[in-house]
Amino acid sequence: ARKLKSALEKEFGAVLDDNEDITPGEKFYKWEMVGVPVRIEVGKKDIDKGGVTVFRRDKRTKAFVKEKELVEALKSLLKDISENMRKNAAKYHASMINSAKNMDDVKKIIESGKAAKVVWCGNIDCASKMEKSVDAPFVGKVVNEEASGKCVWCGKKGKFYGIVGKTY
Repeated sequence: ARKLKSALEKEFGAVLDDNEDITPGEKFYKWEMVGVPVRIEVGKKDIDKGGVTVFRRDKRTKAFVKEKELVEALKSLLKDISENMRKNAAKYHASMINSAKNMDDVKKIIESGKAAKVVWCGNIDCASKMEKSVDAPFVGKVVNEEASGKCVWCGKKGKFYGIVGKTY
């Protein structure tokens, strides 16, 4: 395990947890709470087979990897984890913003704990009145997306999409 740590620490910042006062489960929990994305388990059976078990935290999967293939496997795995996390974050973000056709929709969406995407005329007074009406801030306008429809507050031609929602 020490040899493996030495081989990996420059490239990946590897840490060896050789604390024998706690169980493996406690070690796993400790490092997951810190946010470590990959755990390498070095057991006798793995050593006998010339490899290690690699645990991928984002998908909660394990795989056996030959020691000589470990560096390249970890590079690929970490890249994939990063892409997976980015994709999941974008999906979650999109799920938390719902389109509103009118102020009643805005209120319902905000009460559900989400943010409302509204058509907005661009007038600051409309944004301020929306904020007061639903007790939530107008957090900004959506860029790179052309609005169609009428402002949910004043009914004038919409110029932008805006986001109204509570910030925590």
